[in-house]
Amino acid sequence: MIGEQHSNRKRVISRMSPILSTFGVEYSVSGGKYDDLRQNISPANGYWADRTVVAKPSRLIVHFSRAADGSVVARIPPGNDNGNFAYANTAHRQVGALCVRVMAVVEETLSAMGSGGTTVNRFYDSEQCEWMLWYCFWPALENGSSGQLFYNFRPATGKFSYMGHEQPYIAAGLVQLNVPQDVVSSSQATTPLLYGEATDALRRLIMSAPDVERGITAPPAPITVYSATLGPSMQAMDTEIALAFQRATASVVDEEESPELREPEPIGPPEIPVLTDLIGIEPEVYRQINAALQSGKQHLMFYGPPGTGKTTLAEQVASVLSEEWKLLTGSADWTSQDVIGGYHPLAGGLIQFLPGFLLQHFDKPVIFDELNRCDIDKVIGPLFTVLSGQGTTLPYLIDATDPDSQRVEILPRGTPNPPRTYAPLPRWRLIATINSIDKASLYQMSYALTRRFAWIYVDAPPDPQDFIRQFIARFPESPQAASGDNSPLGDMWLAVNVVRRIGAAPIIDIIKMIRSAQPGFSFFDPILDAGYADPYLDGFYVTLLPMLDGILRDEGDTLAERFCEILRITGDRRGIVLTERIRGLTI
Repeated sequence: MIGEQHSNRKRVISRMSPILSTFGVEYSVSGGKYDDLRQNISPANGYWADRTVVAKPSRLIVHFSRAADGSVVARIPPGNDNGNFAYANTAHRQVGALCVRVMAVVEETLSAMGSGGTTVNRFYDSEQCEWMLWYCFWPALENGSSGQLFYNFRPATGKFSYMGHEQPYIAAGLVQLNVPQDVVSSSQATTPLLYGEATDALRRLIMSAPDVERGITAPPAPITVYSATLGPSMQAMDTEIALAFQRATASVVDEEESPELREPEPIGPPEIPVLTDLIGIEPEVYRQINAALQSGKQHLMFYGPPGTGKTTLAEQVASVLSEEWKLLTGSADWTSQDVIGGYHPLAGGLIQFLPGFLLQHFDKPVIFDELNRCDIDKVIGPLFTVLSGQGTTLPYLIDATDPDSQRVEILPRGTPNPPRTYAPLPRWRLIATINSIDKASLYQMSYALTRRFAWIYVDAPPDPQDFIRQFIARFPESPQAASGDNSPLGDMWLAVNVVRRIGAAPIIDIIKMIRSAQPGFSFFDPILDAGYADPYLDGFYVTLLPMLDGILRDEGDTLAERFCEILRITGDRRGIVLTERIRGLTI
């Protein structure tokens, strides 16, 4: 049965631990190192035979007896004037939950002695039956020692003290580690005392009075009882603990922090306006961005052909969401250590965990430009669970010199406590860009990471000619398009898009390059002879040609033929050179 208790204790802790870690705290079990008692109970008074262990009790002893009417009574044994009932390791730790092992000591009548009929009672300690009493705290307990005492336990009021003051808590519970039919009393007992009866008596004994709001304590009420052997009961405990921390973290305000430095409460994402300076972006793109943000999607992925304005759009979105944001451009040299964090050498041959770029900027939007140029899963893999709202533990010790040191954790929310825990603030989100043209040659994203983003496709302008007209209109000194006029550059762009879709950026570069050399150049004059071709050819070679690497041979020949027609250089030496250069990039 002791083995079952041990398994059930582990079951309770395994459920409690990830909830606590989400909020940057951890648990401590009083007397959790040993399954056997190791400290004798006096059969004469039902208390510790060695009173010196009271300063560091491994169990909370509770006396159980059967009253004359047959009911079971639970009480705290006399003799502990200070009310010491637990201890915990709170040194250099963020303890947010105390788990106290509760042990049953049964008072049994053995015989009647003498003519007066005096009864002789014996106390029987039942290591076979145990409960776990837990309390949750926010903020975490003040740091103490490795065996810090909890004392002045007053079950009737639900109060106790810690480090010189009454210690508030946000939730409390009592977990049954046995089944109700287990027998608590000894085999000599006239009427066996069952575990279920003892649990009912214990619930009547121990009151709970948690803080419902900061500084406002609920009136004492019988503590809530859960069962480690029943799944729905454990789920109810999970929910209560999570809700208690959510209420507490939402209401805590640091009075010492000036109002202007506080992280504001999120009131919903702002509307992302149309970026008028970025022409060629379809209205559906802005519609999808706002729909994703309003639905609660935190992280955005802009993908599509190169040159479509994805990076500029990402910067626009980031600037609307926050006054501060950071941009990082993908590289094949990136490692998880660069982005998340890892060990770094210090003086004297020591190493220490240092946060990477992301953890350093968990308070603002981060733009990952050209994300798929790195090994994505490897680089930001540790964030998989965080992106989906769960915490994760990194394989790095806080103190690399101590094998027993705790490891660094990343929480999906809550209060960060570096170097122990890191957590993103409400403004943080990932906004990434990927060129779809690179998908065959660059690193791929796994499905597990893909589904954590809202994917927004940013296509090339649907009407290249109209884009060129709008862009040239920004330069009133340049010859403008007459009604219905098309640009040869627009025809070239359309021809390129047949084999590989290209955004507006390289076209804009060509326009700027030609205008800088010939300020009065008209982009809407027809190509009357080969003399008009050179500015367009120069622009194509400098900007567009490198982007055609890897097209098929027949696609390259078709494109070269079409360019020769547009520029009227068929059979010209320049047409031959153009064809050869395009063929040099084909496969």
